[in-house]
Amino acid sequence: MTWREISSCPWVEAKSRTVLFVLSDDILDSAWCVAELVAAVKNNVKVVLVVKEGARWPDKDGKFVCTFPPDAIIQRLPADVQAGAYTRSLLSST
Repeated sequence: MTWREISSCPWVEAKSRTVLFVLSDDILDSAWCVAELVAAVKNNVKVVLVVKEGARWPDKDGKFVCTFPPDAIIQRLPADVQAGAYTRSLLSST
């Protein structure tokens, strides 16, 4: 599914005020989840990043010790959302 298809979803059309985006270990590998994130950003919907308790991402050596997605993972995201990864509200469940 593309971000164009997602952007026509009812929650985006209704202009939700806020989207909670839960950062779990593999969420940024999911085309569907990334497309939802892109759609929210493109539609100026506030995105609140919530880090799932226990979620870890690999460091440059491949060890799963990072408590937030490192730059190498963020840089794989569409350009529209890369900056948002650092400027959006962030909550942690830990």
